[in-house]
Amino acid sequence: MLNAPPLHKTKEIRTGRQRHDSWTSLIAATTVGLESLGCVTVGVRLAWPGDNFSSDEHVRLIVQSYRQEDLVDGLPSRYARPRGSSQREVTRRQLLAGVQMSLVSVGDNADDVSGTVVVAWLEVGRADLEFDGLRSRPDRALCLAHQAVGASSRVSVVFGAERAVAA
Repeated sequence: MLNAPPLHKTKEIRTGRQRHDSWTSLIAATTVGLESLGCVTVGVRLAWPGDNFSSDEHVRLIVQSYRQEDLVDGLPSRYARPRGSSQREVTRRQLLAGVQMSLVSVGDNADDVSGTVVVAWLEVGRADLEFDGLRSRPDRALCLAHQAVGASSRVSVVFGAERAVAA
């Protein structure tokens, strides 16, 4: 019988000189022409109950990341391409408690979050968009908010923060 080495579970995967913390970063490192993979953790919540939709009604939350220069007054310019995009079906109750999402971006310098802004919005509908909402734009948004990403790759986006402060 062969003596096989013991199996060890690890989160860290190394290819060449680089360290990878997830299977998606390993894919980015081993895919021809793919420079890097980045991930931004986004917390989204409502600051006030609001009246945009009922507490049990499901709406689509879309969160995208952009380079700062691709935004005009906090909105993506006409030909801006999101660095990352995600969608999720949520209720007002969930948003009041807070929802956490991850935005994965792939491509040249994707792991550099400097100058990155997260744009989030709510719209009527189920989370059924193709490409995880990558082609979506906030044209029919019930709520819209944006926030710059810090060096920690974590950002908190709050819908209605200006209204909550004023109240």
